[in-house]
Amino acid sequence: MGNSSRLTHYPSTSFASRFAFLPHLSAVGLWPWLIFAVGLALRLYHLDYYGLWYDEVASIEIARRGVAAIFTDRFGGMLVQTPLHYLVVWLTDRLADPAGTASFVRLPSALAGALVPPCVYALGRETFGRGAGLIAALLVALTPVQIMHSQDVRPYTMLTLFSVLTAYCLLRAERSGQAGWWAAFALAAMADLYISYFAISLFLPALAPYLLWVLYSLYGHGSGTGTAPAGRSRKYAPVAFAAIAIACTPVLLDLLRLERTAPNFEVLPALVGTYMVAYFTRLAPVGVGGAVEEYAQWGLLLLAIVGLVSGVRVGSRRARGAVLCMSVVMIPALILAAFRTSNIVFLRYALFAVPFYYLLVAGGLVSMARQGPAGVATGRWLRPLAGVVAGAVGAGLVLLLAVGVGIYFSPGEHTRLSYMPDYRGAALYLARKATPHDLIIMVDEPALGMAVVNFYWHGTPPAPTYDSRDPRLFAQPIGSGGSVYWVISFFQNDLNFMEEISADRGWAGSQRFERVVVVEEHTDDLPASFDRLVSRLEARLPDFQPVKTLRGCVYQAQGQAEQAASAYRAAGAYYPQLGEEFLATAQGFAGRGDAARAWREAITSKFMQPGNPQVHRWLAAYLQQAGYVRESLMEARIAELLASSGSGTANSP
Repeated sequence: MGNSSRLTHYPSTSFASRFAFLPHLSAVGLWPWLIFAVGLALRLYHLDYYGLWYDEVASIEIARRGVAAIFTDRFGGMLVQTPLHYLVVWLTDRLADPAGTASFVRLPSALAGALVPPCVYALGRETFGRGAGLIAALLVALTPVQIMHSQDVRPYTMLTLFSVLTAYCLLRAERSGQAGWWAAFALAAMADLYISYFAISLFLPALAPYLLWVLYSLYGHGSGTGTAPAGRSRKYAPVAFAAIAIACTPVLLDLLRLERTAPNFEVLPALVGTYMVAYFTRLAPVGVGGAVEEYAQWGLLLLAIVGLVSGVRVGSRRARGAVLCMSVVMIPALILAAFRTSNIVFLRYALFAVPFYYLLVAGGLVSMARQGPAGVATGRWLRPLAGVVAGAVGAGLVLLLAVGVGIYFSPGEHTRLSYMPDYRGAALYLARKATPHDLIIMVDEPALGMAVVNFYWHGTPPAPTYDSRDPRLFAQPIGSGGSVYWVISFFQNDLNFMEEISADRGWAGSQRFERVVVVEEHTDDLPASFDRLVSRLEARLPDFQPVKTLRGCVYQAQGQAEQAASAYRAAGAYYPQLGEEFLATAQGFAGRGDAARAWREAITSKFMQPGNPQVHRWLAAYLQQAGYVRESLMEARIAELLASSGSGTANSP
């Protein structure tokens, strides 16, 4: 079995040896540290090149409410991440203003992402052998999607790090029986739990089969071979499991407060097949796009299958490692498929599975090199050929990843993988151009963009700023000689259109940024200007839900309640579950007297679920209190029409 069958020396049970569980740096070798250096350089490179996008700004805004609010003021959007994530953001936010530089708030994710490859190497050495560990570590270091999330103020990369550490410490604890390794396993699992809900909803369920096997091997029928590690593990394992169970309790209680609809298991069988294909062909994109990307993903899946089969056939340590990796990759896919029947699911939730997937891929490459493509021993003349083929496949994969990394860091191509509109550039441009007599109108996703731009302005924009779905917008006069600045950014799937609309000669001026276009128009008839803009969008994307919602807003601005309700009804729900979350956040902010944030969250809820009468009722009540009587009556009438037609969050896109 090569390196996978090497003997691990476990020292005696002296007092000092119980805590000698940290790896000796001199025994690791040079290659893992070189891979770590490459991974760190890639994650620090251009760390502040792209501005903060909405999810990052949301993390910062929530963290800025203070330590007490992080633990107690949890409602709506405040509940989507665990307190430890917000505490990390709160600490780094105090080092420098993120509106000026995002480097410090992104640094924890970058460091965590750089530490993942050496941890993957350590895990690979314990499962498939040193060679497979090195290959998997290199793949993780170069994977563009891992780099992208390592430059994001979100917890997904830290979740990946702690998940790999949990699995590694569990293996070392099981095989050595040392108290230190069992303690390290418990601490890594608890850190995982408190950095993201997905540790308890996805990772721990994926690890559960292996945990049950460990318990059975220690306490089941015929267990206990009399070895010292097994005896020590029977002593320390219950303590570690109990500590993790206790740590799970507050996270689970917090998680149960999230309002999510139950999965629809009736449609699950029909969904599983298509979702699993999408899962495995998008889990770890190499970043080149097109047909090459598709072929590369199928190749990775084939190698992972070879790694699984060959690992199981070899038996012993490698077989258990292969099964462990398969569980961590497959079980989250099934859970996400189930919740996809009723909730919004993104693949970044399963980012922690990528290293385990690459360990299977690396195991497949090593198996091909040693035993041939079928994973079985071949003739003498075939073995060298199999080694050459495996080496060529591995080198080709590394080359594709290197190309993908180049694409990720190319300004014109960056958007293939990442959604980071350059609102920072747009805000700086508008700060120079706009005057108090102008209007700035966000045509994006929707108060999302407004939140980010206001973040860069520290809430003091140079001109009145509104979302295009805001019913107060058309009650605002344009000053003498003023302009309207339309900030358009939600057409991330049609970058050619972004170029076309910025080049349109009908504007008084335009400026293009990454996924953002700012166009200037001189007009004294704002509803007519809005109608013209929406007509342009409809001509390009007639079936795009946000555009249909904008058409409803046009009717609403024109005082046509029936037509507006009909348009909102036809638009359906973009992300209904997120819409409910934003509405709950609006209600939470309103209860705490933060009217500006409450309104912004409610407008975002309108974007997510325009056909929900509850949203329009909330807007009507707010407008009434703010003195917008005409606009309040219009919202109330639309809510009545939607309620009478049975519209609501159940509408589909």
